[in-house]
Parts: sequence; C-alpha cells; structure tokens
Amino acid sequence: MQKSILIFLLSTFILSQGYYNEGDLVDEADQFYSVPTCFAGNGYFLQEDWKLADWSGEFNGGNYNVIFMDIQAGWCPPCIDWAISYGDIHYEYADNNHVKFITALFEGDPDGNDDDSWPTCAEWGQLPGTNFDNLVSAQIVDDNDFGLFNMFNSQNSIPSTVWLDHEMRVHKLGNNLNAWHINYNINEMLESCGSLCDPLIGDVDGDGLLNIVDIIIIVDFIINDIYIQNADANNDNSVDIFDILILVNSILG
Repeated sequence: MQKSILIFLLSTFILSQGYYNEGDLVDEADQFYSVPTCFAGNGYFLQEDWKLADWSGEFNGGNYNVIFMDIQAGWCPPCIDWAISYGDIHYEYADNNHVKFITALFEGDPDGNDDDSWPTCAEWGQLPGTNFDNLVSAQIVDDNDFGLFNMFNSQNSIPSTVWLDHEMRVHKLGNNLNAWHINYNINEMLESCGSLCDPLIGDVDGDGLLNIVDIIIIVDFIINDIYIQNADANNDNSVDIFDILILVNSILG
C-alpha cells in the first residue's frame, strides 16, 4: 500500500503538465494521433486504432460529437476508487450517439517491473459501475506511451479528466470531479453544439449513420427484450418490428 501511494505521489512530479489548456483547439496532428483499443466499445473492436479525428465533424463527414475522457493508470488505487464512484454515467447518454465516453489507461508497472498485481486493461474494463449490472468504461484505449496524458492531463496528475466540445476545443480540465460535474459540462457542450448534436434516431451503434448494422443490433434488442430510446423510432415506449420497418424505410429513402 505504501508503495502504491508513493508511486501515485511521484507521478504528479515526474509527468509534465498537459500542453492543452481550457479554450484551446486540438490541432489536426493531435486529432490524428492514434492508439489501440484495449477494451472494446463505442463500436471499436479489440486492438482497433482509435483517434480523436474519428469523432471530429471536420474530418468524419460532419458527424459532430462532445467527448468526456478520463485518463487513468492501473497502478493508481485512487483512480480505481474514483472511476467506480462516478460509475456507469455513460449509460445515461446511451440515447444520444453524439456523446462519447472514453478512458485512456496506462496499465503497466511504472517502475518497469513485471508486476501482475495491477489491473490489466481487460480487468479495468470489468470494473462494476454504481449499478453493478453495468460497467465503468464505455471504451478503453492504451495510453502506455502517455500520448493522451501529455496532451490533456490536469495539474500533472492521474487521474485527469478532459471535456472536448464539438469543435475539438478543450471545454474543461479537471481532477477527481464527480458525476454532477461530468453531467454539467456535457450538458454545457450539448447546448453549444445545438442541433448538430441531436441524436439520430435508430443510430444505435453511434457511428453517425443509419444502416443495416443498426438494424441487426435492434433485432438483438428485441430478442433480448432490451429497451433503448434511440431504437424506439415510433416513440411508443417499446422496441419491436414496427421500429425496424420505420428504420428500413428511412434507409431506403
């Protein structure tokens, strides 16, 4: 335990302050900085590369998003406690495909030892949320090179959090902020985004498109009796064959 606390404290001095401040636009090169997915989610498979540009309307064909990123380390016990405390908040925005949650995780041992006492990315991804039927993380990417940390950390510390608006501008930086702060800043960004961030009904995989993949997912919802408002095309508080018919007609134009 003493070693864990020492490592956590040292990290605040060894690592440098992120070079983006609140109000800064993330430049194009950094938006195209890619890291592999180590816990699948947000439509990304295991080991599939992720980059901010994927969620930038400027580079993805006009699909604008607001982003909450938490920057964590497996060797940081306070990080685990904090992650569980804000829990599964990303489920609250499951009906709006323009709100993205992602975790950037350093999962190795900070002193380079082969120490398996720290949780791996897969184990971190299985952390339970405040509702134990849910998971803390929507998607986790590998930040072992500290690329995302170096961009967006706050006060040289882990954990750090950053909110990025639909223009890829740093809306807010923080440390250990609670669920109220997370929601407040997301709602501020959504208000600024306006109609660009209105949910696309039926786009249940959140890729900004309505296609056969969404239909397949909705069929799975029906089979497993899962209700997602964004799949309820006729707004009758049920996901069923009638919603599929409406969405198929939309796809066919």
